[in-house]
Amino acid sequence: MYLIEDEIDEERQSSPMAKRVTVLGTLAIILLSVLGFRLWYLQVLSGDRYLNRADDNRIREVRQQGPRGDILDRDGNVLVANRLGMALQADLSTLPEDPAVRHKEIAEVARVAGLDLKATRQTLAAAIKTDARGKVILTKELSADQIYYLREHQLSYPGIDVERVFNRTYRNGEEAAHLFGSTGEVSKEQLGEPRYSGLEQGDVVGQSGVEYEYDRFLRGRPGLSKVPVDALGRPTGEPVTQPAEPGDNVRLTIDPSMQATGEAALGSFGLPGAFVAMDVH
Repeated sequence: MYLIEDEIDEERQSSPMAKRVTVLGTLAIILLSVLGFRLWYLQVLSGDRYLNRADDNRIREVRQQGPRGDILDRDGNVLVANRLGMALQADLSTLPEDPAVRHKEIAEVARVAGLDLKATRQTLAAAIKTDARGKVILTKELSADQIYYLREHQLSYPGIDVERVFNRTYRNGEEAAHLFGSTGEVSKEQLGEPRYSGLEQGDVVGQSGVEYEYDRFLRGRPGLSKVPVDALGRPTGEPVTQPAEPGDNVRLTIDPSMQATGEAALGSFGLPGAFVAMDVH
């Protein structure tokens, strides 16, 4: 009799605990079911819609080279200026990842642009060792027909662009060419130097002469254009552009007529040499 009453008391005491466990278990099952259904909805029913949104929200950054400043003579006349040109450029970060597809694309681009395929592949391989996500100019010598074709078929060549570049032009031909120097793409070794901080592979810097010594003044500041594109690289909206800034002009003390006279005198001897002009009075 007492045993039966004790068992009934224990059941009465454990009954509220059992109810709590049952309620909590039911809530957990309902919650997991809701989460599972939501996950299934997002992945199966709405997966394509969200994938399309993600593809349409990609941003393509296009770095724009700033024009270099002019080099002037003592009277302010232009000796070295810029000439606008078009260059065939490879963006290593957006080239096809599949080696076979990439090789086929490069071969087709080289054929269209009239480039030596072996040399083109060597250029790309060297650039990849420097910066696998950088850019490299393949050629600056494109005809109008080649430019039109490559731009018209740009979607067929992912990672290949025809971009605007600035080439140096010398108003007096080869006169004082050794003095002005030359420009070229910044090298891997130069990118590690403090004076080239902030530059990227493909940027143009002075490599010798006045172009090198006054590069920090002559060099323009690059601009950046952010273009929303889809998965195929097609623009889907208006670009946001930070315009490039031109470099500063550098004025020298050189007198073009005197320079021409001196070089002509040296040329008449057919020997290397130098000349000094001074006012003896």
